[in-house]
Amino acid sequence: MRGGRMNLRERVEHYRASEFGRRFPASIPFVAADERLYATWILGNDYRSITGFHGSYPPAYLRRMAALFPEDVPTMHLFAGSLPQGPYVRVDSKRDEQRSPDVLADARELGKHFAPRTFRKVYADPPYTKEDGHIYGTGAPPRPKLVFAELAKVVDVGGHVIWMDTTHPMCRSAEGNPDREWSLIGAITLIRSSNHRYRVVSLWERVEPTRRAAAVAAEEDAACSSTS
Repeated sequence: MRGGRMNLRERVEHYRASEFGRRFPASIPFVAADERLYATWILGNDYRSITGFHGSYPPAYLRRMAALFPEDVPTMHLFAGSLPQGPYVRVDSKRDEQRSPDVLADARELGKHFAPRTFRKVYADPPYTKEDGHIYGTGAPPRPKLVFAELAKVVDVGGHVIWMDTTHPMCRSAEGNPDREWSLIGAITLIRSSNHRYRVVSLWERVEPTRRAAAVAAEEDAACSSTS
């Protein structure tokens, strides 16, 4: 699908018609009364990962998520690890025998590497704990608040961040905040087999801060007045 915008109910119907909606109808998301999308995906007892690298995506995870976010738009994989090359930009802070990111960058400095509003879709699967960071050789995980502040620079308004974690990330998302940059549009619980952590994929949409929108509107009004 090209880059046309979809609302949440259209996403649900697209997933319903996909191979996953047909094979696993209980996994079909729903839009709740709060106008957010929710689902529980039970991924079963498949212990494989896409590459075998510690912490890499569970089997079929990306295909499932693509059934929900099918737009063909500029895409980043942040904390890409050993993800194979594809029609996206892989970003990671390490490069070694297993990791070959397209862009070597700290997640807290994305604005130094990309132009504003470059991306329309970002997948992120950060290290969850200090122990995970030690295994990856990256140290303590970066604070989500700092990462989301950088993502706000490089994700276009209306674009999405698909953030997998074991905790709910902090970012500028409070309704009524004039500097709000993100809107939570849904959450998907991931359940794997025994001895795997439960994970939650929070779904975020980039919004224009009302303070910024008001400033732009004022600038446009002033420009129109000066030319009239």
